[in-house]
Amino acid sequence: MKDTVIAAEEVKARWAYCEITSERFGGTYRTTLPGSVWAAAVSGAPFSQVPASEWPRLIAALKIARNSEFIDCIDRFGAPRYLCVEWEVPRLLSCLTLPCFGQAQYFRFLALPPRQDAVGNPDNNDPRLRSDVIPFNTTLALKEPLIAILANGAPMLLEGYLRSILWLRNPVHPLPVWVPVAR
Repeated sequence: MKDTVIAAEEVKARWAYCEITSERFGGTYRTTLPGSVWAAAVSGAPFSQVPASEWPRLIAALKIARNSEFIDCIDRFGAPRYLCVEWEVPRLLSCLTLPCFGQAQYFRFLALPPRQDAVGNPDNNDPRLRSDVIPFNTTLALKEPLIAILANGAPMLLEGYLRSILWLRNPVHPLPVWVPVAR
């Protein structure tokens, strides 16, 4: 996918499609998407087989599965078009993290303690904790590139924290990331 340029709407639709099988977020999609789209994802059909006419439904489902303001960051802090680039370890480690992770450089995010829930317990959805229960020798097959936006001109990882942590365990191939194309 390297050097592919797509519209922001496709980035969102791809994000939704790859989450359909997610243990953390997938349940919402089953009840909000047409059965054919859900079944295609579960059977392993690639996103390229999803008709563009289904993208609005995928994006609507994404805004139910995730906070819609979070999804809107693709437009607000991104661009109308996104380019697929390949990051190496230093590039990932130097990108910024979301404010909920301290808006620190990624290498600091890895060293910081996990987020806490309202009563002070570790948040079980924190990707640093989630990665701990995945066997270290698990082979990561990236179905979709991660998504980055811009914060004061610097890349900030928007989506793909768990996948990026798992990729760092064995970064033999570059990490594909959608980044905003300069306006």
